[in-house]
Amino acid sequence: MCGFYYSNQHPSNYDFTDVTQRGFEYKTYSSNNYFAVQSVLPCVNNIDWNLYESEYHLFLFTGEIYNYDRFYKNDSLHLFNLIQNSKDWTFFDELNGMFAISIYNKNTSAITLVRDP
Repeated sequence: MCGFYYSNQHPSNYDFTDVTQRGFEYKTYSSNNYFAVQSVLPCVNNIDWNLYESEYHLFLFTGEIYNYDRFYKNDSLHLFNLIQNSKDWTFFDELNGMFAISIYNKNTSAITLVRDP
């Protein structure tokens, strides 16, 4: 369905030629401190190509959450709010939908991957 790649060890002008893509639709994100790649197979209809960034995390999302809080404009914004404000990530167990999520912790360089059951 999709692939995610993060690194904080490449320069911001890196050309990404050594990154093998899973899907031919992909987008890269770069800054002075990191870069990320999101690739998606063409069978996925709902692609959120936004890289969400908070003080501690980077967040990429592909898919659709059916039970998101309608207070938010879309499911991505709802997930981003949950990621930023949750002490633990047990809320992932309650998500209903078809999705793949990657979260990069900028402080620890840890990557958390979540997908639908």
